[in-house]
Amino acid sequence: MPIACAGMVVHPGDLIIGDADGVIALSPDILPGLLPLVKKQAEKEAYLQVANAEGTADPERFNSILRAKGCPV
Repeated sequence: MPIACAGMVVHPGDLIIGDADGVIALSPDILPGLLPLVKKQAEKEAYLQVANAEGTADPERFNSILRAKGCPV
C-alpha cells in the first residue's frame, strides 16, 4: 500500500535515494533508463564545479533562473 511521507507518495518497491538536497522515491519501472540520466547530470555538475572553482561561471545565468522562480536576487 502506498504511503505519503512529507507530501511524497512512496509505493512498495520504490527505490529511495537521499542526499544533502533531499529525498526522492523512484519507481522500479524507470530504473532501466536511469543510468544515462545520472551520468549526464554528473557530467553537468562536474563542469559547474570546475567553472565555479575557476571563477568562470556565469552568475547572471543563475540569477536569471532564480528570478524566474521568484527568488530575490
